[in-house]
Amino acid sequence: MNKKAIGICVIGLLSLLTSCYSFDKEVALKEFKELKPNSQIIKMTDYECDGTLGECWYVEFKYKDKGSGTTNDTTFQYWKRGDKWLTITEHRKLLR
Repeated sequence: MNKKAIGICVIGLLSLLTSCYSFDKEVALKEFKELKPNSQIIKMTDYECDGTLGECWYVEFKYKDKGSGTTNDTTFQYWKRGDKWLTITEHRKLLR
């Protein structure tokens, strides 16, 4: 395989890897800050769910409430409809 072919393969692989990841983390951050304004995020992890009802992502937050030494966690779930990410409440309204 020559250098040009290797370059094309690398570009193709990178394109595949980046196109698979499409969740907008800002949506989850905004919702978390609205629901828990007095909390400090320690770690945020997002991952794709099974997608039974379309493109779907989980976002897990590990956080501490201000003034507390306890670490808590919560997970939000989002579905993509068109170009917008919906929360579970918004998604259920659409299914009715």
